Amino acid sequence: MPRCPPVCGSVPGWPGPAPAVWRRGECNLLSLRQIVGSLLSRIRRVLLAQLLLVLLASVVFLVKSGGFQAGSAGFGGMIALANVLLLEWRRDRTDKGRAIDARQSLRVLYRSALERMLLVGLLVTLGLGVLDLDPLALLTGFIVGQMALLLTGTHRTD
Repeated sequence: MPRCPPVCGSVPGWPGPAPAVWRRGECNLLSLRQIVGSLLSRIRRVLLAQLLLVLLASVVFLVKSGGFQAGSAGFGGMIALANVLLLEWRRDRTDKGRAIDARQSLRVLYRSALERMLLVGLLVTLGLGVLDLDPLALLTGFIVGQMALLLTGTHRTD
């Protein structure tokens, strides 16, 4: 039976402690499928939570202020969604690539952070400068969308 990489209580990219089969040093195709399925499930959970929270914020703005503010909140939420999608795309590309050392890993981390900040900055500039959206609603939608990361990221399983 193939051995899993050694772990010390946690696995990089895994949203909690290492699965029991990894801590025992055993690995099989079924456990790897479960792990991949769990990661995909977490990504879907984050995206669904983002969409639901942004929809709720947009409905609140629609009722309180009107359609323009609701659209602005929706745009802000889509910025948060694009941010998470870029993060997951970069993580997926790194996971599928060749093994990298610590220095290269740190470069990928910095590059990913820079790309995400630039994306958010450009989309906020587009929303506020070009599309002339409501600033309060746009930022509220963005913040609510980012809250989904906090709400779904605290769930830990063994």
